[in-house]
Amino acid sequence: VTGVQTCALPIWPLARGFGELLPGAAWWTFGLAVYAAAMIAVAALMLDLLATAPALERVFRTIVPGIDLATTAGLLQYSFVDLGCILVGLAVATFLSTAWGDETGSRLESLLATPLSRVRWLLAATGACLAALALVTGTLGLTIGAGVAASGEAASDAAAGSLVLGVYGIALVGIGMAAGGLFGGGTAAPVAAGVAILTFLLDTFAPMLRLPAWLSQLAITSHLGEPLVGRADLTGIALCLAIGLAGIAVGTWRIARRDLAG
Repeated sequence: VTGVQTCALPIWPLARGFGELLPGAAWWTFGLAVYAAAMIAVAALMLDLLATAPALERVFRTIVPGIDLATTAGLLQYSFVDLGCILVGLAVATFLSTAWGDETGSRLESLLATPLSRVRWLLAATGACLAALALVTGTLGLTIGAGVAASGEAASDAAAGSLVLGVYGIALVGIGMAAGGLFGGGTAAPVAAGVAILTFLLDTFAPMLRLPAWLSQLAITSHLGEPLVGRADLTGIALCLAIGLAGIAVGTWRIARRDLAG
């Protein structure tokens, strides 16, 4: 019996954490899938319009050079990705708020009365957040891939490219875990949401306002390339993964220090 309990212990907090996140993840999955489907429908209407108005297509090519707006994937890259990133960021903030609810809701000490360390609890909470993020972005990738395929285009680049939003979400999970470990669980969700919103504002308005180039480069999303049209920036993907892993490491280190202090 002892052996069974020892083997099951690492799985139990992860399964419990994911179970708590699942309702919120299901709503975010549904909402983002509906949003993607709506944008795909709008893209189909825009393609019909551009086909009958070559002058308008030339204007669009001037405004957005380098992206073929005569394709569904190109229109989605232009119209969907930026807002999709901020929505993924808000979804991550929701997951972090629920995951850190054990600490902010004063339930953590009861859990720690079992053979469960703070480090194992944090790693389980992190794993639950990543699993919820995978559910959301995986469904989003399937929706976008199906929509692009339905338009008669190759869907592989768009479906795979949409998963880059999940890589961006990993960076936000790491940032939230670091904030929660350093400053308390109540800061994890606001910090992640704040970074997502600030990133969106910098990436959107810094070029429009002709602000210094280095300012727009502070936005994580400015380093992701154009993933829906098959031009993802591998350096930016590596940066997101590095931020995520570093944030998780910092949060784990700080939680371990609390164990030592306790």
